[in-house]
Amino acid sequence: MKTVYAGGEGEIVEKKSRFIATVRLVEKEEDALAFIEEMKKKYWDARHNCYVYSVGKNREYTRCSDDGEPSGTAGRPMLDVILGEDIYNVAAVVTNVAIQKSTLLYEIPFMTVITIVLLIFGITGSEVTFIEGVIFWILFLIYLGYLFVMAKKGNDQEEAEAKRA
Repeated sequence: MKTVYAGGEGEIVEKKSRFIATVRLVEKEEDALAFIEEMKKKYWDARHNCYVYSVGKNREYTRCSDDGEPSGTAGRPMLDVILGEDIYNVAAVVTNVAIQKSTLLYEIPFMTVITIVLLIFGITGSEVTFIEGVIFWILFLIYLGYLFVMAKKGNDQEEAEAKRA
């Protein structure tokens, strides 16, 4: 009877999705279900968490799920691999996470600038002095420069990806 020695994780990026495969040794169905829930919590922002598990000497507990992917395109092929390779007491989750370049690169700095501006206005009672106006414009220009640099990096990355494809 073959099984996995230890769990593991691997990932690939395809187009605008990141696929993360996580495999774990499980001894009972409850372990498999807990593992699946753990992955769903870890990757709460995932599009899909497709899974498969096969537990028991006679595969008493064998399940798979496409988790919203087209029927038969994710869970069943994973199950076919486990059955075909004759692997027991294993659970695997493949997580599909959308790649959003803008989340960390643009929104967080923007919110930081807005917060600083609001703090400045709040401290002064909404009247802006000359110095506060200068500080606001300096921060705004720094932010614009940051956006241009990040946009350039994004374009360079897309060009590099296009050349590799």
